[in-house]
Amino acid sequence: MDLFREIEDHLRALSVEARKSRQLSGVKEAAERGTLKLRNFKETYAGYLRQKRMAENGDSPAPPPFSFQSQDLLQPFLLACNYSDAGPKVILLALGSIQYMINRSAMHPADGPNVMRVLAIQAASGNFEVQLRVLQCNLLL
Repeated sequence: MDLFREIEDHLRALSVEARKSRQLSGVKEAAERGTLKLRNFKETYAGYLRQKRMAENGDSPAPPPFSFQSQDLLQPFLLACNYSDAGPKVILLALGSIQYMINRSAMHPADGPNVMRVLAIQAASGNFEVQLRVLQCNLLL
């Protein structure tokens, strides 16, 4: 599915950028953990699709609806945005990923306060591009 592929690409890119800074080693590790969790999420979704197909054939009861919302996938991007002094490339990548997940309804509702907190941190930065991305994310919330 495109959603999984895009999020995996975003996590990999974040991991690569975080490797360039010793300060962001926690972000790198969180991105790598997020990639592993995404693989498990893909397997769970594949199982859901198999159950759904079997239910359509009348072989089993219908499975409960599948939710793409996961706090584990958003965590590395939120962690990257916690650093007000991280490089603009890392911040823009993380904010773009958060924006993508909001657009695709993949953000867990419990993450709303955390997203607002990191957006406030980044809005205080002096970088115009970062501030523009913060505004774009705020419009989606």
